[in-house]
Amino acid sequence: MGLLATACLPVAELQSARLAGPGVVEVTPGYAASRYTNYGRSASYAHHGALLVATGLTRTVDLRLHAEYVRSPRYVIDGDTVKIDYLAVGLGPKFSCIPGRLAIYVPLGFGIGGSLNALSWQLHPTLIGTLPLSAGVEVNASAKLLIWLDGRDGVAGVSGMANLGLGMSSDLARWAIRPEIGVSNLDSHVALHGALGVTYYFGAKR
Repeated sequence: MGLLATACLPVAELQSARLAGPGVVEVTPGYAASRYTNYGRSASYAHHGALLVATGLTRTVDLRLHAEYVRSPRYVIDGDTVKIDYLAVGLGPKFSCIPGRLAIYVPLGFGIGGSLNALSWQLHPTLIGTLPLSAGVEVNASAKLLIWLDGRDGVAGVSGMANLGLGMSSDLARWAIRPEIGVSNLDSHVALHGALGVTYYFGAKR
């Protein structure tokens, strides 16, 4: 079940260290593809349809929702081929540490439905850094701890994930295209993923 639990993770970060801010709603639809390997002995693929929504509670705190529908028609778990599909959801605050440059996002998440037998609760504290390269291009990097709060099915209690991506736009305060790559590790399984999303900001001018 370790591989199945890995696939429960929302793999697409698709955000920068910027906050939406009060009076603004940030919406990012996206898609990710992931490849999971058992250190070269087997490989499986999954598709992730993502939706990220955020709004500012204060000038230094956002509330963010992250939902990913995960599906794989042919997934290998301990030698058995199964079909998986379920929803992974995370909700929590995002705190600005250095405005527009460094932020911490702390969502509480769970996987539910489809091929999951029960809720799987997780905490995903994430450090996000942004480096502007020009007026319309920025580099975004994130490091995330994956903490299982239930510890079922022999899954390791703590694992990790890292993402590296870009934000590209003619006006980063209003919209951005976000290509991204990343890697995660859980027990004996390694996951590589790529993602693409588009962020839109609605409301007051940021």
